[in-house]
Amino acid sequence: MSLPDAISTSLTDVIADAVRCGIARVHTSMPAKVVAYNPALQTVSVQPSVQSRYLDEDEVEHFEDYPVLSNVPVLFWQATGYALTFPLSPGDPVTLFFSERSTDEWRALGAASCTPRDARRFDLSDAVAVPGGLPGRIPATGYGAGMVLEGSMQLGSSAAVLAPVLESFLVAIAASPGLLTEIIAIGVASAVPTPQTTALKAAILANQYKSLKVRAE
Repeated sequence: MSLPDAISTSLTDVIADAVRCGIARVHTSMPAKVVAYNPALQTVSVQPSVQSRYLDEDEVEHFEDYPVLSNVPVLFWQATGYALTFPLSPGDPVTLFFSERSTDEWRALGAASCTPRDARRFDLSDAVAVPGGLPGRIPATGYGAGMVLEGSMQLGSSAAVLAPVLESFLVAIAASPGLLTEIIAIGVASAVPTPQTTALKAAILANQYKSLKVRAE
């Protein structure tokens, strides 16, 4: 025997509301901005960039900012003995991801297997931050395809310019041309000469420090 339409619809609405309430407490990922960065601990305080939404008892829609999340670990590229880190400044974009389970014990112990004491799931307090993430209307600038950029040094591109890095080294030892010549001679002799190393040696010996540009092929 089927239920009357009114009761069936009411039951459907109750179930749908329960599902919506449950999903509302599930956080997956969202963009945010750095408020402060702790380089010693590699953690950030962040302000989520997207507001939360809720309906009051009269079904009126409301929006409000999420709270600032503190002590959020930054996910830099890391492995045993290696790390790629860089400073983060207030206003820098990050993307937040939220753990399926409480990470309190894992963060405290770092063990391969940890038992979470708190039953929370996808909670704001279990966020991690991945640097980067810009809205589509703000294109990234100063970058090239297939290139890794560190300050003014660009790696991984046929147009990569190493001059800013080399210049500081060359200027520092420019007062000792004998030592400089010896270093270059050893470096060139220890490898198969290339147009780049030949040009570099010629430029150094000609004291062309300021205009030196070496392209990595």
